[in-house]
Amino acid sequence: FNENKFLELLEKYFTKGEKLFGDEYFRNEKRKNFKLNQKVLFENGLETASMERIFSEKGSTGMAQGEVFGRTFGMAVSLGLISKKRLINNQSNVVQWPLNSYWAESVAKTFDWHEKLAENDLKLSEHKERSFEVKYWRWNGWLIRYAEREPGPGDLDFPPLLMVHGFGGSLDQWAGCFSNLSEKFHLFAVDMIGFGHSAKPPLSYSQHLWSQQLCDFGRRVIKRPFFIAGNSIGGYMSMSAAALLGKNWCKGLVLLNSAGRLLTNQEYNEERIKFKGLSVQKATLKGQLPPYSAPPNFLLNALSAIIFFGLQSQITKICRNLYPVRPDLVENGLSRNILRDS
Repeated sequence: FNENKFLELLEKYFTKGEKLFGDEYFRNEKRKNFKLNQKVLFENGLETASMERIFSEKGSTGMAQGEVFGRTFGMAVSLGLISKKRLINNQSNVVQWPLNSYWAESVAKTFDWHEKLAENDLKLSEHKERSFEVKYWRWNGWLIRYAEREPGPGDLDFPPLLMVHGFGGSLDQWAGCFSNLSEKFHLFAVDMIGFGHSAKPPLSYSQHLWSQQLCDFGRRVIKRPFFIAGNSIGGYMSMSAAALLGKNWCKGLVLLNSAGRLLTNQEYNEERIKFKGLSVQKATLKGQLPPYSAPPNFLLNALSAIIFFGLQSQITKICRNLYPVRPDLVENGLSRNILRDS
């Protein structure tokens, strides 16, 4: 797509609004069912298949609020094909309802905020002594913060190591590991999209989205086979990424207090029988999972806001219970960073 095409689409979005535009633009008329337009998805894999399942049942109303705009125009805004100023000031030539421009303005402000945050991070990194170097990478248009430390002098005995934080965390939780492991490893840690200082766009966040981010990070940033270590939900993401990458890319997996299901052989075989001999992964890719069913998004948003508000005041207490051995690290680092990034 070129600039003129995106501007033409933008006028249609402003005229029709999030739902009507999404139902039209994400539909592939060559197929019988609703199928997401591949141009606005990250990869033609599990992320695509899971979003198609949602869309086939609920259309664009099954997506997160603002996701239609974010997926369609996020890359164009990132590349400068659509001006953030144009979106923030609502410079459109068509008659529209005020709500139609809300998500356009919101996404533009998200880009603006994270670009300034990244600029500030990079400046601080130059003057502040840390055990790692802060860097940024654009993934499908969205800014992703990561940390890197090259090994000390001597031979490289092992492949690089990528470290993945837990829910609510960020790459800062690995600061001590950068100091202790850098003699042997080329170290990386990444803020998952939606966490830390990485962008928090309006997307349907799922294990497929996050595992795809880790796969792409390994191939495009690390660029050679690597180990991956994950804590809490980061362990779940790491397992998913390791399975997708295969042995040629992922040379080892370390799980630290990991989240996620671990199946026995019997449970795994029973699950395959349930999906007619397919694994969950293959059943997802082939579109053979049961129809998508979930409460309306407005109820989920209201519930998540209540939970989020309640948890913020309890972050330190929860972290102390989870990590009782070193309460000083919880109070002076982990809980403070989680509250900051939330």
